[in-house]
Amino acid sequence: MKIKHQKIMRINILLLFFILNIIQLNAQIKFDYSSTNKIFEKARKENKLIILGISSSNCEKCNEHVLNELSNDSILMILKSNFIITNKNEVPLEITYDSSLIFSVEKNKGFLCLDNSGNILSAIAPVKINRKLFLEFLHRANVNKTKEINLSFYLNEFTATTKKEFNQIKNLLNIYDEIGLYPSQYLLDLICETAPEDSAKSRTFIQYLLKHGPQVNSKAFQYIAQDGEVFNTSWFRMDLKERVAINNLVFYKSMMVAIEKKDKAYAEAVANFKASSSNTRSFEAFQRTYDFELLRFYKAIKDTNMIINWSMKFVESYIVKLNVDSILRIDSLNTLRIKASTHLNQQDVSSSNVLNWDKEETAQIAKNSSFYSNILNEAAWTIYVYTKDNFKNNLALKWSKKSIEFEKNYAVLDTYARLLYRNNKIDEAITYELEAIKLAKEMKAKTTEFEQVLQNMNNKAKKIDEY
Repeated sequence: MKIKHQKIMRINILLLFFILNIIQLNAQIKFDYSSTNKIFEKARKENKLIILGISSSNCEKCNEHVLNELSNDSILMILKSNFIITNKNEVPLEITYDSSLIFSVEKNKGFLCLDNSGNILSAIAPVKINRKLFLEFLHRANVNKTKEINLSFYLNEFTATTKKEFNQIKNLLNIYDEIGLYPSQYLLDLICETAPEDSAKSRTFIQYLLKHGPQVNSKAFQYIAQDGEVFNTSWFRMDLKERVAINNLVFYKSMMVAIEKKDKAYAEAVANFKASSSNTRSFEAFQRTYDFELLRFYKAIKDTNMIINWSMKFVESYIVKLNVDSILRIDSLNTLRIKASTHLNQQDVSSSNVLNWDKEETAQIAKNSSFYSNILNEAAWTIYVYTKDNFKNNLALKWSKKSIEFEKNYAVLDTYARLLYRNNKIDEAITYELEAIKLAKEMKAKTTEFEQVLQNMNNKAKKIDEY
């Protein structure tokens, strides 16, 4: 397969971003929901690439929302001029790749960028999607288009080979790296099996394996850890930020497998890995991380009984006892610190908005109050949806009230209103539902369901929703 290295690309996405940063466009991304073949035909006709969002069947608009959240006016111009954007619930059959050799693209969700033949040029998984990474995703697609990287060719060549060789596997993994795809665990295990004997002593090779995120307890995972001294030397010579990213990737891929197989024992092993690698300084912190990840596992596999029981255990053990004022004070200090840091960056002519985006997103992530509010609200909503037990509903009411203390938004107000109504506090319920609708309208969110619930409350209906 011949790969051309041209000096001039069709478009340099990152450069165009800075040029267009002064342009103001008041528009949202438009998704094309035509059939896959029609989208390919349109891409050929307009000489454009295709961005394919993969989202769950119960949230067809999820990726549309994500892109609109990520995009400012400059990115909108780039997308409109150079890409056709579509969304599917799974990877279409027309797209050329071997799913057994790539880590669950259709289950990962996220985005793929394709040429008009269905060849994958770039990928970004939802482990972490922000504006900077999304721009890199677009840029990578154009680079690989210019280089004429053809993943299908390499996959077919690999599949046709009876005896798999180390260098061949490594070349395939390198292509994955250029595209941004995760290799399947089969390939990571296979490269360990075919590696030269001295590879287990090679810091470079161990780091290479680590960067691909081997799943917990896999052959590659055990291969990396077989020589403690080599592992420690390899691991601690890597940058801290990179080590954190690797641990997150290992956890993410492993938990995806546990969820897919509904394997509780493996989920426990993965949760243990996450808690052990989280740099926790106390047993309580370790246990809190472990319990939280298991709770997310039970939610993912929709085990109703375990969701209820684990929610009660987690919230009562760790969240209820938190002091709201202390958390809000910490958030305030974090926000001031990040704003100060951002301000300093803006004084530097060489700094860009791309860097400042990270600071803005960090400011949002730093809000512990939002995190705890969401946990309490989810737990309260879980009780509301799955059980009418009086004791549990009273607990949920207490959690919901505290979630509002951490952060008031239309979602938590709506949950609290419904729980109040279920506890026969009708007037108070109506007051909070009205406030939820008001905040939702301010955020330009849909209020149809809330307004129907409010109407049922005003009519003193026995059943105000489907739950």
